[in-house]
Amino acid sequence: MRLYVFSGLFFLFLFTSLSVEAQDRELSVTEVEVQWQEEAGAEKYHIEVKTKSGRFVKKFESKKTLFKFRAQAGQYMIRAQTETNEGRLGLWTDWVDVNIPPKKVEFKANFPTNIVAQPEVLNAPVRVSWEGSGSEAKYEIRIVNEHNEVIKVLETLTPDAQIELPPGRYSVEVVAIAEDGLRSKSAKLNSAIVISPAARLPAPKFKVAPGIAPQLGKKKAKHLEFESKAGQSNVFHLEKCPLLAERWTLVEKGILGGPIWSPRADLPPGKYRVHFWSESAGWEKSPSVSWEFVVKPTEEAVAWVL
Repeated sequence: MRLYVFSGLFFLFLFTSLSVEAQDRELSVTEVEVQWQEEAGAEKYHIEVKTKSGRFVKKFESKKTLFKFRAQAGQYMIRAQTETNEGRLGLWTDWVDVNIPPKKVEFKANFPTNIVAQPEVLNAPVRVSWEGSGSEAKYEIRIVNEHNEVIKVLETLTPDAQIELPPGRYSVEVVAIAEDGLRSKSAKLNSAIVISPAARLPAPKFKVAPGIAPQLGKKKAKHLEFESKAGQSNVFHLEKCPLLAERWTLVEKGILGGPIWSPRADLPPGKYRVHFWSESAGWEKSPSVSWEFVVKPTEEAVAWVL
């Protein structure tokens, strides 16, 4: 496919087209075609190419009105002049801008597109890779969800990336960006990436921490310290049983506001047990874990033991 990027009238003759061909993937170059109307009396044509920054690239001669050359991605300028049979040179045309974008990347095959999220982190690591030409300076990766919303944009210097994504259906688009900012056409992964939630969240983990409990301020009190995990909540139910009976009743429930749980200072004497489990949107809640303690009928009724 050709992209015609210029057509214009100059001092001595007309450039009828200037086009950029598909790139040679092995050589990382692009073929540029320049064509103009034949100028009466011209024996041949001289063409000069330089970069946008002014660095001279090459000078060519052609007896035809169609000329092709290859160049790497970048911003270039081209001009031309005629030469007659007698060796008389015409005036140079104005410089013509030619932008050669990096090639459109090609995704590598054989990486998984149906993934189960890891229950430990609630996400799944997705690794994508593609073929680069070596002429680009970096790549832009765009993650689009099933509602066609761009939810994440990131850049990488290498032709691969690992992205952490929650359960859902996603498409991946990659654009190659040259040193001077020229961008390739967007390449879209052929298959959607589907991340399924794990069957069940893992049970919350905690440890019993001795010493002063922040809410109780008593040396003999203990508290529970939980492992915090982004994206999930720890729910608790506190039950009480009379000291001389086996009849449990719910006395308090809620969601932990942080990684620490400790009993209220005003709990009356009795046997207690607290159940914890984890919840997160779109996931089956975890198994519950329990801890039992006793509030003794002491003066302040705050010491609790196994």
